[in-house]
Amino acid sequence: MKKLKTNKLFYGEWPYKINTHINGGNLIKTRGIEYVKKFCTNEHRSPLYKRAIAKEKLFNYVCILETFDLTKIKIRAEYDTVNIFVKDKNLYSKICQALDIYVSSVVEPVNEEELSILLDNNKSVFCDRLPHGIYQYKAIFKSRIPLDVREKLARWLVQYDHSKLLVSNDSLHKLENQKTLWGECFVYVADKNMLILLQLASQGYIRRTEEFIVRSSINTSS
Repeated sequence: MKKLKTNKLFYGEWPYKINTHINGGNLIKTRGIEYVKKFCTNEHRSPLYKRAIAKEKLFNYVCILETFDLTKIKIRAEYDTVNIFVKDKNLYSKICQALDIYVSSVVEPVNEEELSILLDNNKSVFCDRLPHGIYQYKAIFKSRIPLDVREKLARWLVQYDHSKLLVSNDSLHKLENQKTLWGECFVYVADKNMLILLQLASQGYIRRTEEFIVRSSINTSS
């Protein structure tokens, strides 16, 4: 099992992630556990019936999963990958143990101190080094911004050199594009003062901001 570090809360609230692999796992999310159990016992057919799915293994997986309080976890499934997100450390450990043969990797906070920081500020992102060595913040814009606001923002951004902020060519192109803005567009920002100026220039069209915290800057122990 590969163990990775939690750098930021998943979906803004979940510090633990369990990556599992099970053929047909996406049915758990798209159809629900009861449907999957009936499919595995040949009471239902699935859109994936042409695929080779080991029904006994899938049935065992969902039977284990439903022994836990599903209101206390978040499940995301795609194809044969099922990701389980958890808040409580004890529950996380129990799920890892119960689904051990299906777990491919886990993501967890390095220690209680980092967990506390993440829970106190869900915009925090841990890193070993600041992006490009200098940027303390990342500002992500909303996917739809009025053209006049985008044009003014693009002109404002190019006034500053890389010691203040950094916008990629792709993000700048999206802002300058005459068509409706689609997809994620972001800017790295050097400090708090520059972030405030960016918030004013963007006229409320920043969707969220992230603050980078270098692990060596806090008193942590792995």
